[in-house]
Amino acid sequence: MPRIDVFIDGQNFSIACRQLIGGYVDVKAFARMVAKKVSHELGQTFFYDSPSPTQEVQRRKQVFWEALRGTPGVILRLGRTESNFDGTHREKECDVMLAVDMVVRAFHQKYDRAMLVSADTDQAHAIQAVHDLGLEVGWAYLPTQDYIDHLRQLIPEDRRLELSEKILRPVRQQNFRR
Repeated sequence: MPRIDVFIDGQNFSIACRQLIGGYVDVKAFARMVAKKVSHELGQTFFYDSPSPTQEVQRRKQVFWEALRGTPGVILRLGRTESNFDGTHREKECDVMLAVDMVVRAFHQKYDRAMLVSADTDQAHAIQAVHDLGLEVGWAYLPTQDYIDHLRQLIPEDRRLELSEKILRPVRQQNFRR
């Protein structure tokens, strides 16, 4: 059976979950569901996130991260948060880590298909590199996210999974709020 690795942009995924189900999902259950939908064996699941500048949000993230660290087959990768000149904050390093992991694992043929869970067009070059290596990339996304046309051009429709309440509700996690 072909193998699939799931690469989750935690910030994008959190937004999708809050919009659709008002909460969060069990990452491992979500990855298993994705693998089942595309008739693949689940390989590794990678979750990319960064600290929050807000103490209360960071406390909840820490609890969530500890649970992820204890989940077999799930690898948590943490970037950092950087302050902008206007007092807002931005996530750093997560997109690059995701792209590098996706391409390196493709190069070493660790999977047959990567599933990108993000709407970040920064991943377009990584997707193309994986395609150039002869492997497939699937894409799980929110249809309401802006600027995703470039990703639509790179990933065939039969490899896309539109995230919806119907898809996320069965894997909703009751214990965590982010």
